Amino acid sequence: KKIKMNLKNHIVICNWSSRGYRLLELLQSCQEVSGKAEIIVLADKDLYPSLSHIDESKYYLVSKSPWEISGLEDAKVTTAKTVLIMQPDNCQTDQSCDPAVTHYSESADGTVMRTALSVYSYVLKKAGNKPDKVKCNILAEVFDPDKRDLLLDIGVHETIVSRDIGMSLLAQAVTCPGITAFFNEVMDPSPNSNEIYF
Repeated sequence: KKIKMNLKNHIVICNWSSRGYRLLELLQSCQEVSGKAEIIVLADKDLYPSLSHIDESKYYLVSKSPWEISGLEDAKVTTAKTVLIMQPDNCQTDQSCDPAVTHYSESADGTVMRTALSVYSYVLKKAGNKPDKVKCNILAEVFDPDKRDLLLDIGVHETIVSRDIGMSLLAQAVTCPGITAFFNEVMDPSPNSNEIYF
């Protein structure tokens, strides 16, 4: 699928993970996204071989690094509605993400932070260095909650600490049996489920 020249209000997913296919399914199922917003995956196929399984008739694939200007240009991040920076697969356990064990620049959170810095500095420059003119919402997934403030400081608008969400849900389920049914219903993107509105 060739990216439209005037594409806007789309979703850009930077980096890749084995969980990415499930994310694509969920995004396609969401009423707001399905049929309305195009999805572009911006990640280097050489670094993430599993990208070869993406259905390019449904999604756009820009096989470049989100650290390269040409990748950001091709993915049209300045006109995107949302830029989601995924935590890549090289962070599956506490130990592999511990900066004391794995060099920070090689950790998944390091990849997320470098990607965030690259995306924000690019869109800010294109917006004439005026933060209020940046149109896209930048969302980043991290493992270490201590990185949340750093990401917000470098221009990320929202952060998701995946392990905290899972642990919070487990704790709630222990203290309030049956609450998982509520969360499953709210988080289900199918058309017949309940949704959260803001």
